[in-house]
Amino acid sequence: MKKKNLKFKKYLKSKKGFSLLELVCAIMIMAIAVSATATGLNISNQSITKNSLMDKASAKAQMYCDVIMTYVEKTPSNDPYDGWDSLTEAQKNANKLFADTPNQTYTFTSDIQSNIDTDVKALDNTFSAKQYASADIDNRDFNKNEVAYTIQKEGSYINSDGISMVSYKVTVYIDYGTNGTTSCTGIITKSKYVQ
Repeated sequence: MKKKNLKFKKYLKSKKGFSLLELVCAIMIMAIAVSATATGLNISNQSITKNSLMDKASAKAQMYCDVIMTYVEKTPSNDPYDGWDSLTEAQKNANKLFADTPNQTYTFTSDIQSNIDTDVKALDNTFSAKQYASADIDNRDFNKNEVAYTIQKEGSYINSDGISMVSYKVTVYIDYGTNGTTSCTGIITKSKYVQ
């Protein structure tokens, strides 16, 4: 019996390297591991790229939202829908913000829209600005470098001094990547009518 055992040990000692089957199995296992790692890294890279684009777009949306909110805050206006008929001609003529009064869509005058577009282009010449009605915002062309914005009446009240106040909500939309959109919303409260 001892001689057989020695022959088997001698056979194992003489065998060098891997058999073809062992080598093929090892290569297949390594290929599967590399493939899984590469897929995970690709997904991670896409996520990082998308988040980076979203962060840049969010910063731009905030910047453009500030520009538009400044116009809403500083430009004399009357609420173009609520109480328009009770205003004097002087009050109606003092309105410089909203067009086509009375209206319920809160569309800016063409001068204000043009000024906003000019300011947006001054910040980033690759963008243009366009106002949308809230109902139409999802129907715009997502492939443009466009600052899309809406304005809506958020609410109104009478303050402690007896002045009618109104809050307007400005929302700015910036598209990034493939069908990615980020937005920024701001609220401005001001006198409902020119004083």
